[in-house]
Amino acid sequence: MKLCSLSLLLCLAFHLAAAQVSPRPLTAEQVVNNLVQRNLQRAAALHAYRSIRTYRIEYRGFPSSRSAEMVVDVKYRSPFTKEFAIRSESGSKLLVEKVLKRLLQSEQEAQNDENQTRIALNNENYGLKLLGNEPASTGLLYILFAEPRAKNKYLFRGKVWVDAENYNLLKVEAEPGNQADRLREELKSYRQSPRFLIYPMGRRPHGYRYNITFLNDLHELSLPDQVDVLRFTLDLQGQQEWESQTVLRYSGYQFFGVDVKDLFQVRK
Repeated sequence: MKLCSLSLLLCLAFHLAAAQVSPRPLTAEQVVNNLVQRNLQRAAALHAYRSIRTYRIEYRGFPSSRSAEMVVDVKYRSPFTKEFAIRSESGSKLLVEKVLKRLLQSEQEAQNDENQTRIALNNENYGLKLLGNEPASTGLLYILFAEPRAKNKYLFRGKVWVDAENYNLLKVEAEPGNQADRLREELKSYRQSPRFLIYPMGRRPHGYRYNITFLNDLHELSLPDQVDVLRFTLDLQGQQEWESQTVLRYSGYQFFGVDVKDLFQVRK
């Protein structure tokens, strides 16, 4: 299962921070520049941390529905080093080996310096359009649309929500950057494949949608809270049919052995 764009989104989660809001309306470039500037400041301060991830997947399809769970300890060291230690596994061994462990492998591959430069959320790697803003319980949010400028398996295409007060990233709704073109070609081949009676014998096209939410109760940090990955297939008419959902839940953040809320200002 290709989940490279998810790895990008997971990496981006640890490179975002807060900034002061301007009294005048900002352009997309200004919003991103503020976000990137605060990101660099936070990266300089955040030398290392540890957290717990809980991976859960629900699969529906042939030959039967199944599920699996994996709990992983994560250690991060600045600038791009992550270590993973699997604490427990349960459920379908096939899903653990073929899906959940591949998520870890894919994220590790995206961690080197060269990849981080090429996939960073900035104006060099993405065409960014400011769609507008919307109110929220925490204040005003900027909404950006990100379109990758290059063909890179780690880039994504979709919307991002940014806190207008502190420039924390709050939410991402995205898909792999090249997915639309790929699905178009795969659907064409699927429709032209040999049939048994009325049923195509070719492999059905499949795609992914991602939804990431971030913690925003700390002024100085923008840490991921939950990642939802939906895998779907396309029928002959091009309609999406849900196949599986993977949920990553983050908890137990510690900074040098101390809860992050004891070190950074809590949002009131």
